[in-house]
Amino acid sequence: MAGSRKSLVHLIIDFALFCLMLIGVGGTVFKVLMPDGLLKAWMHEIWVLGVGRTLVIAVVTAIAFFLAKRFLDAFDAKASLGNLIMYIWIALGLYYLYEMLV
Repeated sequence: MAGSRKSLVHLIIDFALFCLMLIGVGGTVFKVLMPDGLLKAWMHEIWVLGVGRTLVIAVVTAIAFFLAKRFLDAFDAKASLGNLIMYIWIALGLYYLYEMLV
């Protein structure tokens, strides 16, 4: 009896965390793709910077991602990195849920 209650509580908590993660992903996609969203602002900034600066930023970003990947691979942190990403989505879900309620 106690085991089934414990598993039911774990199921409810896991479902709540999953819902928060979905809210985080959905909220982020909405913020990026909405009519006056982040994508439009980013594209405007890229247009203002010009081709040369945009190319430099793209190369520096690619190098930073490559170095970060090599750094994380050296520590074999793939499982903990996946957990970190999940917790970030959950935190964003909490933030968007708070924005919706307030």
